[in-house]
Amino acid sequence: MPARISGSEKKYQGVMEQLELGLLEIDTQGKITKAYQYFCHMTGYSQEELVGKRARDLLVPKEFIATLEAQDEKQRRGERGLYEVQIIAKNGDRIWVLVTSAPLIDGEGRLTGYLDIIYDMTSRKLLEQELKVAKDQAERSREAEKQFLANMSHEIRNAIIGISNLLYDTELTKEQLGHVDNIKYSGDMLLGLISGILDLSKIESGAMDLVEKNIDIHSTLQAIIHTMSFKAKQKPITFSYERDERINFRVMADRVVLNQIFSNLLVNAEKFTDRGSIKVRSTLIGTKEGKAHLSFSVTDTGIGIPRNKLGKIFKSFEQADRETKLRYGGTGLGLAIVKQLVSKYGGGVSVTSREKKGSTFRFDLYLRMAEEIEAVNRSFTYKPFEESRILIDEDNPVNQQYLSGILEKWFLSYDLANNGIEALELLGEHKYQLVLMDIRMPEMDGYETTIRIRSSEDNPNTNIPIIALTASALVDEKERALAAGMNYHLTKPFSPEDLGLVLSKFNLIEAVEVDKPENFTFNSELDADYLDEFYQGDLQRAALMFDIFLKVIDGEMDKLQQLKEEQDWNGFSSQAHKIKPNFMMVGLRDFSEKMKYFEGAKKYADLRKMISLQFDEVRRDFDTSKTLIEKELVRLREFT
Repeated sequence: MPARISGSEKKYQGVMEQLELGLLEIDTQGKITKAYQYFCHMTGYSQEELVGKRARDLLVPKEFIATLEAQDEKQRRGERGLYEVQIIAKNGDRIWVLVTSAPLIDGEGRLTGYLDIIYDMTSRKLLEQELKVAKDQAERSREAEKQFLANMSHEIRNAIIGISNLLYDTELTKEQLGHVDNIKYSGDMLLGLISGILDLSKIESGAMDLVEKNIDIHSTLQAIIHTMSFKAKQKPITFSYERDERINFRVMADRVVLNQIFSNLLVNAEKFTDRGSIKVRSTLIGTKEGKAHLSFSVTDTGIGIPRNKLGKIFKSFEQADRETKLRYGGTGLGLAIVKQLVSKYGGGVSVTSREKKGSTFRFDLYLRMAEEIEAVNRSFTYKPFEESRILIDEDNPVNQQYLSGILEKWFLSYDLANNGIEALELLGEHKYQLVLMDIRMPEMDGYETTIRIRSSEDNPNTNIPIIALTASALVDEKERALAAGMNYHLTKPFSPEDLGLVLSKFNLIEAVEVDKPENFTFNSELDADYLDEFYQGDLQRAALMFDIFLKVIDGEMDKLQQLKEEQDWNGFSSQAHKIKPNFMMVGLRDFSEKMKYFEGAKKYADLRKMISLQFDEVRRDFDTSKTLIEKELVRLREFT
């Protein structure tokens, strides 16, 4: 070997040694032709013990042979290899290594073997494993804490508060009534405390994701203030909103987060104000690079806060003083939650106050600007990119009508299936572009149906996008849907806009601008804000859904009652889950919440007697509410 080449080889070998990289030269048969010093040091073998041996036979555990075979295929195509395996040292220790394998080509362009550069990553792997164990332990601990608090919340709500409510319906002495009042008060306090801890824990752990939508900040605030004034109607308090007219644009924000911020502040103001006023004010501070700096204040004429207590009221579990806590109750978490939520949008919160004069809470939000409010008279619908056919797999007739009506409006063809078995038959016969798949159905549920679609090799729809439809917003159910092979998850009830965004994501439709119809105001005894957002001005669709609801709901409630009388609690829970979204579609949020509560009959045997009693009350109340829906349907028909 010429001295110049030999010197160059020693130079680069020295560099590799300094970098603590092992080198092996291997021929095309997999035999080691040369082992460099650091690799010998790494494994404990001498060069003589390595040369001539097949590397994988001597060094590689059996469970990693498949990894090497996959690399062989890459190398046959002339590709550079990069992979992680374990190798066995001479003393039996296992070493994790990262291998980079490059082909060796002679002067005539022929492959003579491979140069493997080997990095010992055992310490990194051990650290990864330790971190994973620590992470798993932390997650299990956090989940156990969360589950414990959730169970406590459930037990307090249903066992303590529920039984207290039942006791009010019995004949009680004045002394017994006082004791029940104390039990009810303590139960409400504990429930509020646990709910606050869960909210705060979720925010601080980073588990809260912002779901931003294009919203009008003014209408959002007015809706919250209206709700709060209704709840406080027994007090001589006036509520008002002073808006900054310069905020003439919509913003991108999480409506739930905004509701929680303003609701906590307004609840706090109302609690400490016996008479007078509560005023909300919005101010535009400035705009920069598409973001608006907005300032808000909530001012009350309540009892005020002592100057020496102002510094601690935003801390968890803190209130102004013991007397305030005893007189007004509360957990001391509401303002701590506000502070955390405001920080999500880059802002801070402060307070100024005078005793017996009132308080003003101020906070800032930095929100992305959307369209101008003057442009709200524009609305959007959708049209298909090309001819498409969608399969709706849904057993609820109300949801079937809702989905089919939206698709017809967007000129999309569709077929209906009432369960997984019918869906599989249709999928075997026709080619579709997308499936809207209900999770919970009779005969065969959405999970099993999806698994069968994905595992069927001769089905023309094996790789079709599948959108999970579920009445549950639980993260676990979403993850389970994705694990079964579904592509996306929509929580019922969802708006046409929500569905439109999903279908746009899969290139089935595109948005087109249309004139927005003149305003219609839903009855304030319903959840009008939700209905406005849900129907997006499509009042013909709203009238159709109200009509369908009235036609089917008595039968669905009769079925629920029959299951209760038969004490078929599994069926009762499933039926309650099934019809829960129907009530939201007509603005009956309280009944939707009741159905959510009734779902617990399957899991909690101790609640069944209480649920049975409450169902009879819900059924009586529903007859009154149904009359309200009938009147609203008449108004919708007259308007359209």
